[in-house]
Amino acid sequence: MYLWKYWRESRVTFAVSLLLVGLMLWIVLKMVLPPRGQALQTTADISLLAGSLLVVPFSFLAWRFGSFGVGRDLGERSGSYLFTRPRRRAFFVWNDWGFGMAQLLAVVVAAYAVIAFGIYRATTDHVVHIAGGAVSMYSIFGLHIVAAMLLTGLIFGLTYLCSVLIRSRGLMLSVGVLLTYSIVKAVIEYRWPGVKLPGLTLTEFNQNPTGNIAFASNLGLSIALRAGVALLFPIAAQWLLQTRDID
Repeated sequence: MYLWKYWRESRVTFAVSLLLVGLMLWIVLKMVLPPRGQALQTTADISLLAGSLLVVPFSFLAWRFGSFGVGRDLGERSGSYLFTRPRRRAFFVWNDWGFGMAQLLAVVVAAYAVIAFGIYRATTDHVVHIAGGAVSMYSIFGLHIVAAMLLTGLIFGLTYLCSVLIRSRGLMLSVGVLLTYSIVKAVIEYRWPGVKLPGLTLTEFNQNPTGNIAFASNLGLSIALRAGVALLFPIAAQWLLQTRDID
């Protein structure tokens, strides 16, 4: 029953996001992809098309989904009634997080599936040549999906935690935290070029000393650390709910 409640709150956003992503992808497929048989030249082409164009809409979607669930109930003063149900508070947090992430995953996979299909039709060589060998285009898109889910999981979890923390103003707090981090990162790297703070998005590829595209160093470790950070937010939200009184 609780999942149905979350679905009622988020279904319009979910449906509209699919429609908007579909429209955006139609435009990309019609106007950006090269003619059939003209191969894309580098991994950067795919990364730009399938990654950069989707960062903003995916981020907004994660921010929106993070505002639903327990944090919204607290803001509407219905949290006290909700927590009278015979369930532990962790139940509500992880149901919100799991269902929200499942909807985000559905949108991300659908978006990349359409782009992959478009590129498959527009190219004759379905492998990407990276330093060290050739990699299947589908493996690259799988990596893009992982990167997108790490970003959306981070924003979703942060927004959810902020909504639990300060209720109706949680949305603005999460945006403020992300903007502040981005500004601080830019200032630090400008003043001290040798200091590199991690970005919000996963760095999947780098240029090696020979000028060729290669997978980023310590990519597996970076993915694991980012996943761990994203999981800290729902854990913190659960702890916060268990230690506070709900009026």
